[in-house]
Amino acid sequence: FTLQSVKRAVFPLLFASIQSISLLALVSLAIGILSLFFSHKIAGPLYRFEKSLEAIGAGDLTHISRLRTGDQIQELVTTINVSASSMKQRIKEIQDSLLRFRTLKEKLKTMTERTFEQKEVAKLTEEMRLEIAELKKLLSMK
Repeated sequence: FTLQSVKRAVFPLLFASIQSISLLALVSLAIGILSLFFSHKIAGPLYRFEKSLEAIGAGDLTHISRLRTGDQIQELVTTINVSASSMKQRIKEIQDSLLRFRTLKEKLKTMTERTFEQKEVAKLTEEMRLEIAELKKLLSMK
């Protein structure tokens, strides 16, 4: 073996190895950049979604989750917003019913403190029965 023959045999292999390593490095870099891009497209919305759920869980049913256009999980966030709004409306209806019930209770208390007619008691009893039925309906909604 001469030095020239070894050079002729080794240099093409060395050159091919350098090309392969360079190509592997470029592909790895491209994959890394794409991974970073796509992870931010998912991680960012998930972080905002988590914060929104924390706010709703703490009782802030007025909180509205917003994502950038094109973010992942957009449909899920819309569903959560609709659910929170629905819960807020339902709580409002229950509070209104309880307020009407308290008013009826006060009327009954007033009646018991004075003389009252049978018709008044019957009317108040029917109003209370209807309010109790409404409250039960609101509480058992699914």
